[in-house]
Amino acid sequence: MMNGFQYETKNLEVSGKEFEYIHIRKDLFWGYERQKGFLIASPEKALADQIYLVSKGLRKLDFDELDRSCFNLRYFKKVAAKISYAPFQKWVQKLC
Repeated sequence: MMNGFQYETKNLEVSGKEFEYIHIRKDLFWGYERQKGFLIASPEKALADQIYLVSKGLRKLDFDELDRSCFNLRYFKKVAAKISYAPFQKWVQKLC
């Protein structure tokens, strides 16, 4: 386990949409709502999760291609403030 995210992932395809599940520590498991039997992250939490994975070197993200109209920046900052991992916070500063 690497500071929250384990390497164990699961990919599912449902109704033509691909979903990826990554197991996380309980203290990082928040910001999701149940939709049709699945827990779905808010756009802001999904972005925070992605940036967290980037900060761990497990994913890549091109900030120049990020559509910022898809999330609320003020709410994203509140979500990101809950994650106290210095490399993550450095990536958040680049975005904001």
